Amino acid sequence: MHFERVGKNITKMKKLLLVLLVGICSFKTFAQSNPYGNKYDDPSFDAMKVIKVIEPAEFNPKKLTTNLNEFKSIILQLSNRAFTQLNIDSWYKCSYEHEKVYTLFNLYYKPVTKIFFDENCKSLITLMLIDGTLKSN
Repeated sequence: MHFERVGKNITKMKKLLLVLLVGICSFKTFAQSNPYGNKYDDPSFDAMKVIKVIEPAEFNPKKLTTNLNEFKSIILQLSNRAFTQLNIDSWYKCSYEHEKVYTLFNLYYKPVTKIFFDENCKSLITLMLIDGTLKSN
């Protein structure tokens, strides 16, 4: 009886170790495929960071509205929950679809340099997501 319980515990431990090993390998693979590492990880991402990029990028919305003041107002009225999701979506797009989104931004809006885009990627992508010229995954 005692050996039966020990055997079951060992089996459970083997399963747990296998799950942990698969998880660690998956995480390592995921982390390695991100060429930008944690560059775009920004836990304090908020509306003001997005608003501050509008003027230097000479950004003008195309789809949601063409009124820039109205567009800024929309951004400032978004909930914290919305910005949490935009933070996630923009991080993903900056990290995994960087070149594609850079090209797309320059097709829809006044073109920006690669350096400017790299430095402001999350905010520019957020502007595109809010405007509707880019879809989240």
